Amino acid sequence: MSAGKAASLHIHRVIAGAGERVLVLLHGLGGDVDFWSEVMSPFGEHLRVIAIDLRGSGGTSATPGGHDIDDLADDVCAVLDAEGVSRASIVGFSMGGLVAQSLAARHPGRLDRLVLASTYLTIGARARLFLDGIETLVRDGATDRRIFELVGPWLFSSEYLSEPRNLAALEFPDGVEEQAGEAWLYQYAANRAFDGRSLETITAPTLVLGGADDALVPTADMRDLADAIPGARLVVLPDAGHLVNVEAPDTLVREILDFVSIPGPDLEGGASYSDS
Repeated sequence: MSAGKAASLHIHRVIAGAGERVLVLLHGLGGDVDFWSEVMSPFGEHLRVIAIDLRGSGGTSATPGGHDIDDLADDVCAVLDAEGVSRASIVGFSMGGLVAQSLAARHPGRLDRLVLASTYLTIGARARLFLDGIETLVRDGATDRRIFELVGPWLFSSEYLSEPRNLAALEFPDGVEEQAGEAWLYQYAANRAFDGRSLETITAPTLVLGGADDALVPTADMRDLADAIPGARLVVLPDAGHLVNVEAPDTLVREILDFVSIPGPDLEGGASYSDS
């Protein structure tokens, strides 16, 4: 499915920081640029940061008939062109990680570094069954608030939710604009159809990062992703779930800043597995 050219869209983005080096942030399924609100400023202290609303999210409209992951990757290239950026480091979270993989494989000259957070080569059985259930609710007209009540507990680690002060993370925020159900369905269809195993070899230095207690992307899926990319490094954050930006924002920022600052054109050796 390829239903729209990037040039025909207004692709909303938020920019912070300054400097020649650029970091692009790509959110996950059902998210938008606000996903990165806690980490924009720390990143912006060191880099020019561009957070992008992918099609059907935030200020970027969906395209009639849907889209595929390659379309979203081309949208990112269109934003880089519009902002006068030839190369950037790309951080993709969950669905954004699929977009980042497509971008890295199809447009390798646009990347300095690649960070794939809480994501996979192809959707796992548990995540697919779970999201298929959410798809049914969306088709039946469930509100974002109702869906978040069901999805929320699966996005965090058990340890995080055991702390009473963290339960506020499960409350749907007031004033948030509902995402159109059709837009979510298009995004999920693109997720479900994506298979990173069919991509050309990714050559960008790559960091795969995720939480050890991620219910949707288990460590084995992260390891498979790291193994598929030559020289990739895997960092597993202990006691963190899917939303590593919420549970471990300081560690996330540190790991990414350290990685994108590594000198030299390539990382050496095979994938490594470490806890931070």
